[in-house]
Amino acid sequence: MPINFQPQKHLNDLKGVIENKIYAKIKRRWLIITIIVAVFVIMLILSSAVLAYELKYQNKFFPGSRLGDVGLAGLTSQEALAVINQLTEKLEKQEIRIIYKNNGNSYLKITPAIDALNDPDLSRQLLRFDNAKTIKEALAFGRRGSWWQNLITQIKMLSQDKYFEAKFSLDELMMRLLIKQGLSELETIAQNPVIKVDWQGNDYRLEFLPEQAGVTINYDDAIAKIKNNLSQLKNEPIEIEKMPVSPLVRLAEVINKEDLVRQVLTTTTPELFYGDHKWPLTKPDLGSMLEFQKGWSARPAPTGPADDNNNIIVGLNQEKFAAWLLKNISSQINIEPKDATIEIADGKVTKFEVHRDGQTVNLAETYKKINPYLNQGNLKIEIVVDTTSPKILTEDINDLGIKEIIGTGHSNFTGSPVNRRHNIKTGANKLHGILIKPGEEFSLLKALGEIDGEHGYKQELVIKGNKTVPEYGGGLCQIGTTVFRAALESGLPITARRSHSYSVSYYLENGLPGTDATIYNPAPDLKFINDTGNYILIQTRIEGDHLYFDFWGTKDGRKMARTTPRVWNWVAPPPTKYVESTDIPVGAKKCTEAAHKGVDATFDYTITYANGKVDKTTFTSHYKPWQAVCLIGVETLSPDNATTTDEILIL
Repeated sequence: MPINFQPQKHLNDLKGVIENKIYAKIKRRWLIITIIVAVFVIMLILSSAVLAYELKYQNKFFPGSRLGDVGLAGLTSQEALAVINQLTEKLEKQEIRIIYKNNGNSYLKITPAIDALNDPDLSRQLLRFDNAKTIKEALAFGRRGSWWQNLITQIKMLSQDKYFEAKFSLDELMMRLLIKQGLSELETIAQNPVIKVDWQGNDYRLEFLPEQAGVTINYDDAIAKIKNNLSQLKNEPIEIEKMPVSPLVRLAEVINKEDLVRQVLTTTTPELFYGDHKWPLTKPDLGSMLEFQKGWSARPAPTGPADDNNNIIVGLNQEKFAAWLLKNISSQINIEPKDATIEIADGKVTKFEVHRDGQTVNLAETYKKINPYLNQGNLKIEIVVDTTSPKILTEDINDLGIKEIIGTGHSNFTGSPVNRRHNIKTGANKLHGILIKPGEEFSLLKALGEIDGEHGYKQELVIKGNKTVPEYGGGLCQIGTTVFRAALESGLPITARRSHSYSVSYYLENGLPGTDATIYNPAPDLKFINDTGNYILIQTRIEGDHLYFDFWGTKDGRKMARTTPRVWNWVAPPPTKYVESTDIPVGAKKCTEAAHKGVDATFDYTITYANGKVDKTTFTSHYKPWQAVCLIGVETLSPDNATTTDEILIL
């Protein structure tokens, strides 16, 4: 069979195959190049968009940023701060409204500030917003992670708003107290059955009063709701919760109750002793403290009638026993610890006193010793006494390194009323001779200790609602301000300081505000660190209307400098607020001191150490415009002020 051989056709076919492969390869290459270029272009566009987005919102809040109901998108930190300042200024003055049910809905109104009649030291804010911190933390959101994490966060904020919380400090202890004072009529204390012993000579008659259920307010819930509102810059009314409180023991559970009580009164004659001193607990005193108690924890194995008495025994009421100890025994045992002290005049030691250990009756532990054994007949109970060492021991002052004055603080209290002057002197005497250890953080509140009548202080009146209430603490901000200035002049690092709520004439320095320090137990406090490497001795002196604090120690070559306060933003005070009161004569008027303008002040404080290290701190003070508040004496309160409306204005 003949073969049809066509070389040209085969060559053409081969050529076509080769061309097709080459074309396909070129096509794939161009496709890859096109994809790469497209991806590059897309990435370039996305990168440009991201860069443009970042540049647009550089130092500004991203879209979706909110603080409560306030949108912050596109605002700079200063713009946002101005907006938030306006809101918080109002919130700090507005009444917090608490709804409660008492034959219908009623309101308790609390303004978060307390105003003093004569002494500005007792006027204070219960609520302070830290707007600078709020804005700083919120602005950092979406910026503090890696590049990729930040991008994801910013994209999420485009579809879902981010709600930030306002930063603030609230005096929760005082707020709780004010709520309790205003709503005390709603609460009843749960009571266990009462044992009444009616003594008739050496004999007695027993009476048993049944238990009573109680009702209390859920203060934790109320405070939490207030804080939640404030964190969102809201002031919506909150509704309080009331909680039932059951007594621990029910009279129906107590079997053979008369036998239980008579066993204790017949067989038990407690005697407490400490050293050579003895204090018998008389039968009438013992009878007045008795109560039924449940459970045998921390007690000896039960014997006698209690075995079949639902584990209920007769014990001592802890509060009544502690009150008896305080009244009859503690004052004879308790001794305050005393630091070793020295005084210096003209560079010479003029007084030296050794330290003294202190001792205090431990009320709780003494109760634990006597109560489990109350059914054991004649008792001899040793009183538990705790020994406390002073802060500065005698051996500590052998080599104090006290050579010279390293700084002096000064303030002027011209125009102070009598009680304020007394408290300034009392506080200064308390601090005179105190030694601050090297490396110690000094707390002024801790150094002053208890501030009450027992420790020599006098009260001043403050306005709370439509009442005037005496309160301790007046004059002590004069102490705080002077100690603050002494610490500054000594070049010591300040770790805690707060300015007053409003500008006070007592604390102007060279006619300018900004260098004061307020204190109030338990907060705010004034604190600083003794980093001189030597002891610091505090010496106080009062010359006329001038208060001085001299800090003695050893100069270590450091230098301090502080600028003159810069003041701005003067704001006129609101008009006087008048509040009706039945506490003062009808037609009489009792007012706080004059209103004060608001103002801002700042100064720089620089410490340059001998080794060249420099620490710089800027102290900023915001003084609110402060209105005067006057009580107007009336026979009966008008509807807007009457107590029947359950409105308490805490000013």
